Amino acid sequence: MNTFFALALACTLSTAPNTDDKTLSRETATYVVTNKMAIWLTEAGKLKLSVGQHDGSAVIKLFDHKGTLYTNRVGLRKGIHQTFDLTQITEGTYHIEVTIGDEVVVKTIRVERHQSPVFRLG
Repeated sequence: MNTFFALALACTLSTAPNTDDKTLSRETATYVVTNKMAIWLTEAGKLKLSVGQHDGSAVIKLFDHKGTLYTNRVGLRKGIHQTFDLTQITEGTYHIEVTIGDEVVVKTIRVERHQSPVFRLG
């Protein structure tokens, strides 16, 4: 399955409990916090994004060196909580870009497959 469709299927709002911790890397979660949002990577390869209530909207993009894999504009009147499942995408370097007003946050995500998958947010 190509990366675009795997990522599109994997990008869902978080509603299910996490049951796959035992099969993935035990790296410590990494956090990015600004005055408007928090981005963190779980040990199970889930990239989580939380944005509080604001006027206007946010633009969320996931991309790699080949181009945009996912983009979405979301209203922030009620805030958002979104989860991206990185366990189904191929090894490589990806980027998440979140724009809220004039604030732009871009973080690099490295997906590495060893005996157990390793996920890094830098």
